[in-house]
Amino acid sequence: MSELRVSLRTFIRVAECRSFSSVATEFGATHTTIARRIDALEKYFGSRLLQRSTRMITLTEEGERLLGHARLILEDIALAEADLAKRRDAPEGLVRVGVTTALGLFISRTLLGELYERYPLLQVELLMSDWHGSMIEEGLDAAFRIGHVAEDHLIQRRICDITRVLVAAPSYLAERGPAARAEDLSGHELIGYGYDRDPVTWSVDGLTVRVEGRFKSNSSALAHQAALAGLGIGLLPAFQVHDDLSHGRLSPVLPASTIAPLHLSIVYRPGRRLPPRTRMFIEFSKEKLELLVGA
Repeated sequence: MSELRVSLRTFIRVAECRSFSSVATEFGATHTTIARRIDALEKYFGSRLLQRSTRMITLTEEGERLLGHARLILEDIALAEADLAKRRDAPEGLVRVGVTTALGLFISRTLLGELYERYPLLQVELLMSDWHGSMIEEGLDAAFRIGHVAEDHLIQRRICDITRVLVAAPSYLAERGPAARAEDLSGHELIGYGYDRDPVTWSVDGLTVRVEGRFKSNSSALAHQAALAGLGIGLLPAFQVHDDLSHGRLSPVLPASTIAPLHLSIVYRPGRRLPPRTRMFIEFSKEKLELLVGA
């Protein structure tokens, strides 16, 4: 298509200038190159387009008809390029994104306002779940993943590491007392968060702590609410409890302890070119989340 486009542009200018040499100078090409482009067009359309003599160039009837079509074709291509360029700069349409509950609440609270302001034609549907389903069955364009990405068939973009902190409600600590070291956690009510029946464990300062409290949930949002309700000590992402710590609704537990961060990625299916709306959402999210939740 690019060669045909160049040949059409060349033909239009030859028809306007009636001179191969003038067009060759304008395009920075040789006389032979210009002649070859015209020959290629005549072969493509199966018609003679120009009558050439040593003194002048005239259009045949077929050349006159092609001239009008050629101008319209190039105008349509230019309009299409301008439209798609505008779509790249201002993407529109719906992006369906899978996200964990805690991160989904955080994104809706902190990112979407600026995203919509920057891209007013963009729509976002967040499908929140703390376990991973099939991206194809759920019709997702992209999905956030926390921790190890088991789906080898997906393309993964690493975003950042998420700091985790131990927290508890002041009322709980007032009743049960603080923990001075990792070994003390086994004597506390610990809030479990996991997806199966296997025991939940935490790694704190190199010590593996078995979480065997009375409350366990497969939702990080519920684990957060349980900590606020004074049901025990929870291990939660720092971004999830930042406001609670700032306003005294939760207190840090072992704030100097070493706890491995969570790895945050965004994934999407391979084998297709990302639509501008999905690509823009991914780039925007990566840029903002690195600043807001990056360890």
